[in-house]
Amino acid sequence: LKNVKMPSILGSEIVVFSGKNGTGKTKLMEEMANIDSKIFTREKGLQIAYMPQFWPEEIMDGSLEDFFQWVKGGINPHSERSMRRFLGELRDIGFKHDDKNLSNKLFKSFSGGEQRLLWFVATSILEGTDVLILDEPSNHMDSDTMQQIVNVIRQFPGAIILSTHELRLMKELEKDPGGLRQGIGVKNVVFERSPQTESISLNISKEGPFEYASQVIEKARKSGGRVKV
Repeated sequence: LKNVKMPSILGSEIVVFSGKNGTGKTKLMEEMANIDSKIFTREKGLQIAYMPQFWPEEIMDGSLEDFFQWVKGGINPHSERSMRRFLGELRDIGFKHDDKNLSNKLFKSFSGGEQRLLWFVATSILEGTDVLILDEPSNHMDSDTMQQIVNVIRQFPGAIILSTHELRLMKELEKDPGGLRQGIGVKNVVFERSPQTESISLNISKEGPFEYASQVIEKARKSGGRVKV
């Protein structure tokens, strides 16, 4: 990753990281979110919310309140937003759960789609978030939950960097990236790894992420192979 040249990202852009598995998308996202990164320098006061592809084991084994405090600690530990406010937001969006003692419910007992929705709700109530970095945000989601995530992304005023295999999510965001992004669109950054040198190059594609991914999948289908983009 040390020799990777990152394209510039504007303050309100949606940037999709595309490319085959193993080209370094997750590693780069982790580095961008890492406050102690030796590769990226974070501007003072910049708040980044990072959704990993897989939750840490201690979070999966903890309670919903543990999860909320973990999200808060990674974004804005000084926020006055409380667990009570978090539970209120869940009720407001119609989060369907009958457990009266929701705060103590084990995080791993929620479905994969619910877990990712919980992250978005927790993140949305914390003040001052400038950038969302989302690694496979639509994993395990049904259509209704994914649409809720699309709406959150459209309404978020800052920059969004995401990696996804979900064609429906790409198509929805390209069709409408949100009112603040009209005329900006969605930037598609393609990762390529050289088999000879193991170096990684990042290039802004002329095709949007949906068209690019569709073409790669079609080529794989015709050749009888399988590929994730």
